[in-house]
Amino acid sequence: MDVGVVPSNQTKALQDGIIPAVQGQNFRVAFRLEEKECPARIEVKPSEATVVIGGEQRYEAIVYNFYGEVLTDFEFLAVKWSIADGEIASIDQDGLAIGKSFGSTQVKAKSFDVEGTATLFVQEVETAPRPGKDIIVFNDMNVFDNSIGLVNPNNRLLVRNLINFETIGPRANGNSIWFDCGKDSRYPLACSFTDGIHTELKFLIQSLGFDLGIIDSSVNPLIDIPMDVKVLFLWLPRSPYLLNEINSLKKFAEQGGRIVFIGEFNLFYEEIGFRVQNHFLENMGSGMRNVGGNFACFDIERQIPLSSLRPHPITRDMIGATFACASKVLTGANDYPLVYDPFNREVLASVAQINTNPISQLTQFRIDPNNRTNSNPFENKQWPYPGVITD
Repeated sequence: MDVGVVPSNQTKALQDGIIPAVQGQNFRVAFRLEEKECPARIEVKPSEATVVIGGEQRYEAIVYNFYGEVLTDFEFLAVKWSIADGEIASIDQDGLAIGKSFGSTQVKAKSFDVEGTATLFVQEVETAPRPGKDIIVFNDMNVFDNSIGLVNPNNRLLVRNLINFETIGPRANGNSIWFDCGKDSRYPLACSFTDGIHTELKFLIQSLGFDLGIIDSSVNPLIDIPMDVKVLFLWLPRSPYLLNEINSLKKFAEQGGRIVFIGEFNLFYEEIGFRVQNHFLENMGSGMRNVGGNFACFDIERQIPLSSLRPHPITRDMIGATFACASKVLTGANDYPLVYDPFNREVLASVAQINTNPISQLTQFRIDPNNRTNSNPFENKQWPYPGVITD
């Protein structure tokens, strides 16, 4: 039995069966009767899951009554399972879901008129992190520039895939992309609409139906990111992000947001840039590191063939790509390479799932000299090489 107390036009719930009496005030006591066997809430576990196409996920429906007690009369409850989008997955009446095609959908459990839901994401590659809640590293900003990268239609598809993706969480329907050129960015012109070599990228993002926000985290730290922001590009920072910014970015990722980190090769990004990038990746829980070197620099080496791309929603529909002097990405155990050099030897772009657990302190800067590749492709070459920024 649920009891409510109504003084004048207000409704209050009793606490420990006590009615607070006030002299001269009238009370009306309302009673609501609830059968203990009737469902009031259904919790579907797991609340979020990822499977590959053809993979299976077993779900469990925990049914509670009005008093928060778990109900176990399954014959009476007669829980019915269903899938919101039958093209993406199927589910039987034992709660076993099977992935059918790439995408996300809702798993539903219903008893009488009470329904609980969970999210199922169907992935194409078992080892790849699902879109959203991820960080992608490109150690080459020429991938997105006017005269080299975006001349290639495949690179334009890459931009589309980076920002227009299905994810899970409240940022799934976000329509805003942010560029951060703060933190002493090595190339602040990436955030200019009129100068520099990335103006076309901004217009491409807007043509895809997204709003573009330009921010400077040196002035306004990345804290309490608005919920309509879906993707955040970090352009070559050379000053470390603060602890509260790291935890804010983890929360951003937990809500389905994506971070794209743009690094560069040795001669341009310099030692401090490497340290800031690797420090950031470590604190976000990724094993990826920028370890230097210069790959896909000259002539036909810039043209990345289909055989150097790995299957992932980020490379969907692409049959190649163009890079220009990319630094190597060293990947960890839980990282997934996206693009290799033309010889399929070195990773030029990679993705990782972000560890969204908050941290209490930042790790220290450190450099592993054994993981640094210091080869200089510009020896005996004309400098500056076309497409490489020197100022």
